[in-house]
Amino acid sequence: VDGASSPGIACEALISGVWEEDEDLPVRRYYTSGGGSRTNFLIAQGNNGATERETSLEFDGTTWNNSADMHWNCYASNTAGDASGAMTCGGYPTAGPTTEMAQYNGSAWDVESDMNNARYIHGCDGTKTNAIAYQVAPDASAKENETYNGTSWTDIGVGGGGGTYSRGGAFASGTGDAAICGFGKANG
Repeated sequence: VDGASSPGIACEALISGVWEEDEDLPVRRYYTSGGGSRTNFLIAQGNNGATERETSLEFDGTTWNNSADMHWNCYASNTAGDASGAMTCGGYPTAGPTTEMAQYNGSAWDVESDMNNARYIHGCDGTKTNAIAYQVAPDASAKENETYNGTSWTDIGVGGGGGTYSRGGAFASGTGDAAICGFGKANG
Protein backbone atom coordinates (compact mmCIF):
# COMPACT_ATOMS: atom_id res chain seq x y z
CA VAL A 1 0.00 0.00 0.00
CA ASP A 2 1.48 3.31 -1.11
CA GLY A 3 2.00 6.41 0.96
CA ALA A 4 4.93 6.35 3.39
CA SER A 5 5.36 10.11 3.45
CA SER A 6 2.39 11.40 1.48
CA PRO A 7 -1.06 9.88 1.16
CA GLY A 8 -1.26 7.32 -1.60
CA ILE A 9 -3.86 5.14 -3.23
CA ALA A 10 -1.79 2.61 -5.19
CA CYS A 11 -1.72 -1.05 -4.20
CA GLU A 12 0.57 -3.75 -5.57
CA ALA A 13 0.56 -7.53 -5.10
CA LEU A 14 3.38 -10.05 -5.39
CA ILE A 15 2.10 -12.73 -7.76
CA SER A 16 4.37 -15.61 -8.78
CA GLY A 17 7.43 -13.61 -7.75
CA VAL A 18 6.49 -10.48 -9.72
CA TRP A 19 5.04 -7.23 -8.34
CA GLU A 20 1.84 -6.29 -10.17
CA GLU A 21 -0.51 -3.32 -9.91
CA ASP A 22 -3.64 -4.28 -7.96
CA GLU A 23 -6.91 -2.52 -7.16
CA ASP A 24 -6.20 1.02 -5.85
CA LEU A 25 -7.51 2.01 -2.44
CA PRO A 26 -10.72 4.05 -2.64
CA VAL A 27 -9.34 6.75 -0.30
CA ARG A 28 -5.90 8.29 0.19
CA ARG A 29 -4.07 7.44 3.40
CA TYR A 30 -0.62 6.90 4.83
CA TYR A 31 0.74 5.46 8.09
CA THR A 32 -2.06 2.91 7.96
CA SER A 33 -1.81 -0.57 9.45
CA GLY A 34 -2.92 -3.88 8.02
CA GLY A 35 -2.74 -7.62 8.08
CA GLY A 36 -3.80 -10.78 6.33
CA SER A 37 -3.28 -12.35 2.93
CA ARG A 38 -3.81 -11.09 -0.60
CA THR A 39 -7.40 -12.44 -0.59
CA ASN A 40 -8.30 -11.67 3.04
CA PHE A 41 -6.65 -8.36 3.95
CA LEU A 42 -7.68 -5.62 6.38
CA ILE A 43 -6.29 -2.10 6.75
CA ALA A 44 -7.17 0.21 9.61
CA GLN A 45 -6.85 3.89 10.36
CA GLY A 46 -4.16 6.10 8.81
CA ASN A 47 -3.94 9.74 7.81
CA ASN A 48 -5.25 11.33 4.62
CA GLY A 49 -2.77 14.22 4.74
CA ALA A 50 -5.05 16.46 6.78
CA THR A 51 -6.52 14.35 9.59
CA GLU A 52 -6.35 10.98 11.29
CA ARG A 53 -8.84 8.35 10.13
CA GLU A 54 -10.96 5.85 12.05
CA THR A 55 -12.04 3.88 9.00
CA SER A 56 -11.06 0.37 7.98
CA LEU A 57 -11.13 -1.38 4.60
CA GLU A 58 -11.18 -5.04 3.56
CA PHE A 59 -9.63 -6.48 0.38
CA ASP A 60 -10.88 -9.79 -1.04
CA GLY A 61 -8.22 -10.11 -3.73
CA THR A 62 -10.23 -8.11 -6.25
CA THR A 63 -12.00 -5.20 -4.57
CA TRP A 64 -11.54 -2.91 -1.58
CA ASN A 65 -14.71 -2.61 0.53
CA ASN A 66 -15.53 -0.22 3.36
CA SER A 67 -15.62 -1.90 6.72
CA ALA A 68 -16.71 -0.81 10.19
CA ASP A 69 -15.32 2.38 11.72
CA MET A 70 -13.11 2.13 14.79
CA HIS A 71 -13.63 4.03 18.04
CA TRP A 72 -10.59 6.32 17.71
CA ASN A 73 -8.98 8.36 14.93
CA CYS A 74 -5.26 7.85 14.57
CA TYR A 75 -2.36 6.90 12.33
CA ALA A 76 0.77 4.77 12.84
CA SER A 77 -1.11 2.05 14.74
CA ASN A 78 -0.45 -1.61 13.97
CA THR A 79 -2.67 -4.58 13.17
CA ALA A 80 -2.37 -8.33 13.71
CA GLY A 81 -4.69 -10.82 12.02
CA ASP A 82 -6.80 -10.51 8.86
CA ALA A 83 -10.24 -9.42 7.62
CA SER A 84 -11.87 -12.42 9.36
CA GLY A 85 -10.50 -11.49 12.78
CA ALA A 86 -7.90 -8.93 13.81
CA MET A 87 -6.72 -6.59 16.51
CA THR A 88 -5.31 -3.07 16.13
CA CYS A 89 -3.28 -1.39 18.85
CA GLY A 90 -1.46 1.82 19.60
CA GLY A 91 -1.06 4.66 17.16
CA TYR A 92 -0.85 8.42 17.19
CA PRO A 93 -4.11 10.31 17.60
CA THR A 94 -4.03 14.10 17.88
CA ALA A 95 -3.30 13.95 21.62
CA GLY A 96 -0.13 11.82 21.23
CA PRO A 97 0.82 8.14 21.45
CA THR A 98 -1.94 5.87 22.74
CA THR A 99 -2.47 2.55 24.51
CA GLU A 100 -5.83 1.99 22.74
CA MET A 101 -6.68 -1.45 21.38
CA ALA A 102 -9.65 -2.92 19.52
CA GLN A 103 -10.60 -6.31 18.09
CA TYR A 104 -12.31 -6.89 14.74
CA ASN A 105 -14.64 -9.87 14.33
CA GLY A 106 -15.11 -9.64 10.56
CA SER A 107 -17.87 -7.03 10.73
CA ALA A 108 -17.42 -4.76 13.78
CA TRP A 109 -14.70 -3.36 16.06
CA ASP A 110 -14.96 -3.87 19.83
CA VAL A 111 -12.98 -1.92 22.42
CA GLU A 112 -10.65 -4.21 24.33
CA SER A 113 -8.10 -3.86 27.13
CA ASP A 114 -5.51 -1.12 26.63
CA MET A 115 -1.84 -1.94 26.16
CA ASN A 116 0.51 -1.27 29.06
CA ASN A 117 2.68 1.13 27.03
CA ALA A 118 1.71 3.85 24.57
CA ARG A 119 3.13 3.04 21.12
CA TYR A 120 3.17 4.19 17.52
CA ILE A 121 5.21 3.14 14.46
CA HIS A 122 5.73 -0.14 16.30
CA GLY A 123 5.79 -3.78 15.27
CA CYS A 124 2.81 -6.02 15.99
CA ASP A 125 1.87 -9.44 14.68
CA GLY A 126 -0.04 -12.59 15.47
CA THR A 127 -3.77 -13.10 15.81
CA LYS A 128 -6.47 -11.33 17.78
CA THR A 129 -5.97 -13.86 20.61
CA ASN A 130 -2.19 -14.39 20.45
CA ALA A 131 -0.26 -11.26 19.49
CA ILE A 132 2.95 -9.42 20.29
CA ALA A 133 3.71 -5.68 20.14
CA TYR A 134 7.35 -4.58 19.83
CA GLN A 135 8.98 -1.44 21.05
CA VAL A 136 7.78 2.11 20.74
CA ALA A 137 8.82 5.19 18.80
CA PRO A 138 8.12 8.22 21.04
CA ASP A 139 11.14 8.13 23.35
CA ALA A 140 13.39 5.82 25.32
CA SER A 141 11.10 5.67 28.36
CA ALA A 142 8.93 2.72 27.27
CA LYS A 143 10.83 -0.14 25.65
CA GLU A 144 8.84 -3.09 26.93
CA ASN A 145 7.60 -5.68 24.47
CA GLU A 146 4.10 -6.96 25.24
CA THR A 147 2.05 -10.04 24.41
CA TYR A 148 -1.74 -10.21 24.15
CA ASN A 149 -3.70 -13.37 24.95
CA GLY A 150 -7.14 -12.26 23.76
CA THR A 151 -7.98 -10.72 27.14
CA SER A 152 -5.03 -8.77 28.51
CA TRP A 153 -1.53 -7.46 27.76
CA THR A 154 1.60 -8.68 29.59
CA ASP A 155 5.00 -6.93 29.56
CA ILE A 156 7.67 -9.44 28.56
CA GLY A 157 10.76 -7.30 28.89
CA VAL A 158 13.07 -5.39 26.61
CA GLY A 159 14.90 -7.76 24.24
CA GLY A 160 14.33 -7.95 20.52
CA GLY A 161 16.96 -5.29 19.85
CA GLY A 162 15.64 -2.96 22.54
CA GLY A 163 18.87 -2.60 24.47
CA THR A 164 19.30 0.95 25.72
CA TYR A 165 17.22 2.46 22.92
CA SER A 166 13.62 2.61 21.98
CA ARG A 167 13.21 1.64 18.31
CA GLY A 168 10.78 3.04 15.78
CA GLY A 169 9.68 1.70 12.42
CA ALA A 170 9.58 -1.89 13.69
CA PHE A 171 8.29 -4.87 11.74
CA ALA A 172 7.27 -8.25 13.10
CA SER A 173 6.10 -11.67 12.02
CA GLY A 174 4.81 -14.50 14.16
CA THR A 175 2.61 -14.74 17.25
CA GLY A 176 2.89 -13.97 20.94
CA ASP A 177 4.61 -17.36 21.43
CA ALA A 178 7.18 -17.32 18.61
CA ALA A 179 8.10 -14.27 16.57
CA ILE A 180 10.84 -12.39 14.78
CA CYS A 181 11.22 -8.62 14.65
CA GLY A 182 13.40 -5.97 13.10
CA PHE A 183 13.77 -2.26 13.69
CA GLY A 184 14.34 1.02 12.04
CA LYS A 185 15.82 4.14 13.61
CA ALA A 186 17.16 4.04 17.15
CA ASN A 187 15.71 6.87 19.24
CA GLY A 188 17.77 8.15 22.13
